[in-house]
Amino acid sequence: MESSLGEKRKTTAECSHCGLEFHQRSPKESFCCSGCEYVYRLIKDEDLSRFYELQGGRGQPVGSGVFTRRRDYAWLDELKLQAEAIDSKTCHLELSLSGLSCVGCVWLIESLFKKMSGGMSCRIDVQRGLMRIEWIRRQFDWAVFRLWNLAIRLGGR
Repeated sequence: MESSLGEKRKTTAECSHCGLEFHQRSPKESFCCSGCEYVYRLIKDEDLSRFYELQGGRGQPVGSGVFTRRRDYAWLDELKLQAEAIDSKTCHLELSLSGLSCVGCVWLIESLFKKMSGGMSCRIDVQRGLMRIEWIRRQFDWAVFRLWNLAIRLGGR
């Protein structure tokens, strides 16, 4: 948008995911950052829009740093190998977790896990800081599990 002096004015909009006000670079822009856009699209693509009902209409800001932080998953690979070494059709792990406090995010993570190939159940206990996951041995896609570990930090338990 231009002013009467021919100067470009920045317009503001509300982020479609978190509701934060931000300066649009183009009229079509509807997210404050790539993190919010990614989470919004994930929620919509997986038909999990109930997340926004549980959050009172909006989510938490995600931030673009979600995609740039390097994470070391060697510990998780080791735990997976140990769990799958047990002769059973199903495997489980209990992981400590931090950085998660709202019912909407808990519901979203548990719902996404169940939709993943081989994922059987995911139970999060925010008060105790625990996440228990159960999957079908050799059918669970661990690469995808790493990708949606967006806003929480997991540690072996």
